[in-house]
Amino acid sequence: MRRRGPHGLSPFRAYPTQTASKKAKLKRRSFIAALGASSITASPAALAAFPERPIKLIVGFSAGSAPDIIARSIGAHLSSSLGQPVVIENKPGAGAQIAAQTVAKAPSDGYTLLIAEPGSTIVASTVYSKLPYNAFRDFRCIAKVTDSPQIFATGPKGPKTLREYLAKARASTLTNVSTFGPGSIPHLMAEMLAVSGKYAMQPVHFRQQGDVVAAIANGDVEGGFVAQSTLELAVQAGKMRPLATTSSKRIPQFPDVPTFGEEGHPSLNLLVWLAIFGPTGLPDDVADRIGNALSSANKDEQLKAKLEPSGAYVDVISGARATSFYQSESARWAEVARVSGFKGD
Repeated sequence: MRRRGPHGLSPFRAYPTQTASKKAKLKRRSFIAALGASSITASPAALAAFPERPIKLIVGFSAGSAPDIIARSIGAHLSSSLGQPVVIENKPGAGAQIAAQTVAKAPSDGYTLLIAEPGSTIVASTVYSKLPYNAFRDFRCIAKVTDSPQIFATGPKGPKTLREYLAKARASTLTNVSTFGPGSIPHLMAEMLAVSGKYAMQPVHFRQQGDVVAAIANGDVEGGFVAQSTLELAVQAGKMRPLATTSSKRIPQFPDVPTFGEEGHPSLNLLVWLAIFGPTGLPDDVADRIGNALSSANKDEQLKAKLEPSGAYVDVISGARATSFYQSESARWAEVARVSGFKGD
């Protein structure tokens, strides 16, 4: 665990080293090359027949988790649209990196797909130098499917506003904040808030969602970033108090909770998306067929009614827009990881 003074990490390190600059250029070149790469040539007949057997959708989180629930809902829609079963396969572990590696090494035929967030793809490839896959090279983003905000919360006896929290944190030698593990999205967001708020922060890592809630509720930590679904249950039980949301506008379920942008911290306007990936080399026709099937979810009111109350907002983009989205998000989340100061190895 690292100790850092209030001004020990600047949100803008003005001049990267020459080595870092060269690495960044190589990553960008690899990313651009990967977008156009195709490792398999499929016959027109094969493409016309796709899909002719069940599709596996790999999830890097356990059954019953928020990503798993979203994956099953999106998978059911995809199955209905394509006319083939979509089998959800949970491969939790190593911050969802096991699932990502599985799909990165899978055949580029459209029958093995990944649903993943920025943490196990872009962030992991930025902070771990020995990762067995590279998100900038080994994946094709077929479609972004949902966006989810994170909400910073304290315990019931903690500060009542973000400004009160920041004032208390600046007056403290070190402020403990809970996370879901080193390099996780809540961890990086906690680091970003410490940078923006100019205070010294100590991350306290937990494996289980219940442990995070308990630590915040009991005052063992000063606060933490949690998903909307987690927060709603905790607020109802009187265990948490929401202070600010990472969404660009206020959440309907919490109309009195301001955004970080409203509170003067726009760098925390960060949505956690889930996207569908295939291995690099996935043929355009197959990717387009999957992407078009997913895009119809934007008009699926039953799907929205199921997911959006818990904070997963359906907003599917596919095709060239998905490629552009993933490229811009790769730059954005790589910068978040850099500013946070976290190093995986």
